[in-house]
Amino acid sequence: MRFKKYLHVTPSFYSIGNAAEEILWAYKRSKIDDLQLNVIAPYSWTEFLSYRICNRELFCLIFDFYKKHNILSSAYLALVRLVVNIVFVFKRGVSILSRKYINLALSEAWNFPEVGKKKYWPVYDDFSKRITLIKNDKIVAKIHERFEVKLRNKTKIICAQRLAAFGLPENAKYVCLHVRDAGFHGDNARRSYRNADIDTYKKGIDYLVSKGLYVIRMGDSKMKKINFTCEKLIDYPFTSIKSEEMDLFLISNCEFYVGMQSGIYDVALLFDKPVLLLNMVDWFFAYPMKVYDRGLLKKVKMRGSEEFLEMKDRFNLPFRYTDVRSKLSDEIEFYANNPDEILLAIKEYYKDYLMGFTSDRSLSCKSNSLMYMDFVSSVLQNSQPDKMSTYFTNSSQALSRFSLHVLASQGSVYDFN
Repeated sequence: MRFKKYLHVTPSFYSIGNAAEEILWAYKRSKIDDLQLNVIAPYSWTEFLSYRICNRELFCLIFDFYKKHNILSSAYLALVRLVVNIVFVFKRGVSILSRKYINLALSEAWNFPEVGKKKYWPVYDDFSKRITLIKNDKIVAKIHERFEVKLRNKTKIICAQRLAAFGLPENAKYVCLHVRDAGFHGDNARRSYRNADIDTYKKGIDYLVSKGLYVIRMGDSKMKKINFTCEKLIDYPFTSIKSEEMDLFLISNCEFYVGMQSGIYDVALLFDKPVLLLNMVDWFFAYPMKVYDRGLLKKVKMRGSEEFLEMKDRFNLPFRYTDVRSKLSDEIEFYANNPDEILLAIKEYYKDYLMGFTSDRSLSCKSNSLMYMDFVSSVLQNSQPDKMSTYFTNSSQALSRFSLHVLASQGSVYDFN
């Protein structure tokens, strides 16, 4: 009997966005290399190491057709999980003690395992060839092949029963909506430009409801409550059905996802859902991925200027202006999408939804993605560190991750100017 070959991966235990992103790319890599994907889950008790598992159900997904493991393979996978968790506990323990007693911060690899990461985001040491190798990587096309990631049957049954008991009609069509706000880790004092106000979405929500769709607002209870009423609007974070399993169930079954460049956006990508991104602040990395995905950027002004930047000028700014780790408040001002812009974007996207996302890009969606791709590809090819920041000149893996995202992105952004 031939023993199965596996791609073992440890998605980021602490971040639902990173974990979903890594699972997606690892799954695609396993398909290319004809490997069985083994997503290694953390043990619940490891949370004593000052972190919280982002979503336990995310580590229990089923890929393609589920095949029951035999005794030998089950024992092998259990052993792999045990070893990885033991090493994780030891290394993170050392990192915590090092930071506490000698004020030395160790690398990310000491805090969380990175098993398999170099496989799905390969590292090419030969700088002169790595951009060419990345461009020719089969995953650039593979990432867009249709696929199905499933929840466990018992999870689907339980969640469906809870939704029915809550009052959502059977076979009701709904849209998942996520609006990042200051409740996220007290984010208002750090990166408030990445946030938006749920109140500005009212017109868009009313429009979707008028078309017979329910709107389920995603997130957690730290977010601002919705202070307006609508017959088919569910403020899910504040309901009795809120759970980790339900988070995934709702997104996996929605008609399409309206969100921002934050966290659970990657869950929507993992479940291959059509996506409309609003209030985008990052015009490089977290771009609309699929050909039927769309985005709407926040407007931008440089400090001291009275004019909003044109799209082409925005793409030519140094990379640090779109690096979420940068502190931009002294240099650049972001202006959130207003209620009318949000409504217009949702109307345009709903048209595509009615046509099954098979039509050509709507006239109001100027194909800025082509300009974007050409510009970033030239930056990568010519290795301009002033554009990409030292983050990418120091990390081959980060460059591979960024480049593969850029090359694989096929979506477009709306330009209503």
